[in-house]
Amino acid sequence: MIRMHSAISREDRACLLLALGRLSSSENEEVNSLLSTPLQWEKILERSLQHEVYPLVFRNLKACGFPGVPGQVRSRLQTLFQMNALRNDLLAEELAVVLRILHEAGIPVIPLKGIPLAESLYGDKSLRVCSDIDVLVPRQNVEQSFNLLVASGYRADFPRWVLRESMMRNSIECALRRKEQAMEFLLELHWSLLLEASNSEGSMQTSWVESHPDVFRGVPMYVLSPESELLFLMVHAARHQWQGLKWLVDIHQICVTQGLNWKMVVEKASKLGLERLVQWGLSVCNAVLDTPLPKDLPCELPQPHPRLFPAPPAALNSWQNYLHVLRLARRPSEKFRPLARRLLVPTLAEYSLWPLPASLAILYYPIRLLRITYLMGRAIMNNAFSGH
Repeated sequence: MIRMHSAISREDRACLLLALGRLSSSENEEVNSLLSTPLQWEKILERSLQHEVYPLVFRNLKACGFPGVPGQVRSRLQTLFQMNALRNDLLAEELAVVLRILHEAGIPVIPLKGIPLAESLYGDKSLRVCSDIDVLVPRQNVEQSFNLLVASGYRADFPRWVLRESMMRNSIECALRRKEQAMEFLLELHWSLLLEASNSEGSMQTSWVESHPDVFRGVPMYVLSPESELLFLMVHAARHQWQGLKWLVDIHQICVTQGLNWKMVVEKASKLGLERLVQWGLSVCNAVLDTPLPKDLPCELPQPHPRLFPAPPAALNSWQNYLHVLRLARRPSEKFRPLARRLLVPTLAEYSLWPLPASLAILYYPIRLLRITYLMGRAIMNNAFSGH
C-alpha cells in the first residue's frame, strides 16, 4: 500500500471515506468514529464541491443519520444533491433521445461515462456529477451521426466538411451543443477511446467486439466490457493528471465491484502500450482511496508526483494533457510521429476559431503553426514570469 498523505487531516480523511460508492465494515467503523468527533464541516463541504463527489458524501451521511453535521451544511448538501438529480434526469432523457436517433439509423452506440456509468457503478444516476453526454460510434458512422444530430437541433462550432479522416486521426471526439430553454446540452461524439495510440483502430475493433448489447430507457445500445471500461477511465484520469477525486472514485468503484478479469486487463494494456498507465492509475487510487492492488502488479506512482487530493483540481491545458500521455510511448518513433502530427495537422480548435470554406482548407496548416507558436511562446513567458 502506498501512502502519499501521512499527515492528512481528519476532515480530508472523512471526505475520502464519504466519497466512496461502497464502504466496507472497517470503513464504516472509521467513518462513524470520525463523525463522533468535532469536524470543520465547511472544509468537508468545500472539498466535496471542488472534487464533485458531494452526491456520494450526502448519500453516505444520510445513511449514517447526519451525526454532528451542522444544519446549514446538511441543507446545502441536500440542495446540491437535488439539483444534481434534476440535471441528471434531464441528461438521461436527452441521452435516450440521442440513442434513439442513432439506433433508428442503424448506427451502433456505446454511451461513455455519464448517466450509464453512474447507474452501473453506483446503482443510482443521482450519485454522480455529470455535465455532458458522451457517445461512441464506429469511425465509419461519424459523419452520418454528426448529420443526424445536427438535423435534430445540435450545432457545432466548426464547418461540417471538417469531419474527414485526416482530422479524425488527430482527435478522438468532437463537441456539439443543443439549447432547450435554460438548459444547454453538451454532447461529445467519440470515434475512439485512446488519444494518439498508434494502433487505436485495432483497439477500437476489439472494444466493439467485446461490447455487449443492453437497453437504456427502452432504447438499444452497447456497453463496454468492464476491462475496456477500466482502461478508458484510466486514460481519461491520466489526461487530467489524476486531478479530481471523482475520476479516482470511479476507478476504485469499478475495481471493487465489477469482478474484473485482471489477466485480461494486463493483456489489453500491454497490447496498447498502457502498462505503465495502469500501474500509475491503480497506484494513485491505492494511495488516495486504499484501492486493493491486483496480485503481482508492481506499484509505481507517476513521476513527478501529480497533485492529488486534498489539492483542488487545477485547470489543465490540452498540451499538458497530451505531453503527459505521450510519456507512455515506448519507442522514439511512437513519440515522434504523433507529436509531428499534433504540431502540423490542424485540429478542431483551428476549425472552430476560424471557420473557412472547404476551398480554403489549405490555409489551416499555416494557421496551425502560427497558433502553436503563439501558445508555446505564451507558455514560456508565463513560466518565466512565474519563476520570479
